[in-house]
Amino acid sequence: MTRMCGALVAVCLFTGAPLTHAEPSFAFVVEEDKTFGSTAGRLVFDADGVRFDSADGETARMWTYENVKQIQVLASTRFAIKTYEDQGRLKLGADRTFNYQVTDGTIPVELVSFLLGRVEQPLVAAVVPAAIDTPPFAVPVKLRGRVKGSHGVLALHGDRLVYDAATDGAARVWRPVDLHAVFQSDRHRLTIDAYEGGGDATRTFSFELKRPLPTGFLDAMWDLVFAVEGAGATR
Repeated sequence: MTRMCGALVAVCLFTGAPLTHAEPSFAFVVEEDKTFGSTAGRLVFDADGVRFDSADGETARMWTYENVKQIQVLASTRFAIKTYEDQGRLKLGADRTFNYQVTDGTIPVELVSFLLGRVEQPLVAAVVPAAIDTPPFAVPVKLRGRVKGSHGVLALHGDRLVYDAATDGAARVWRPVDLHAVFQSDRHRLTIDAYEGGGDATRTFSFELKRPLPTGFLDAMWDLVFAVEGAGATR
């Protein structure tokens, strides 16, 4: 029998098997945002994929990870699941996106770590897991925004590039598969193009450097971009 996860559940394990062998499962009380109103329910991430069960039992959806175009952890309480499902004839074949707001608690870093290790497609991760190493390269930056920017540190942690910022939703964790290109137009500015939006869609992150990039940092970022065989990025 599955143990029901009350409020926010960081890690909910299924009973009936030794804890040392159980696959992690993460469940959240959410509301699915819709054009008209919202639907309450539970969003679950486990070894097989993502599932949404509505509280009234009328709506249930399930996707394997390979059938999700992109999972987006957009903020500490917000998910978007971009799928390969068509929206319909009026949308000219546009893919369908499901938006979920966590209504009790916040998204734990353990889920982000789980997804970073599980999902092969590009991922959006605005919740940053705790660093387990001292980064060989780091620089304080400002991320420019449409209305208001954010301040943080851009650092290299192993095979991941991390923008760590206190502003909710601004931070990012990028693996090689998540990156399209890195540019430095001059000593004061750095641009990162990441696969954000699903498929080949990208988003540009424009950083103002508060001090010059440490020697070797730019080369290390380029190495990350080109770590994915066949990457089409330009230095």
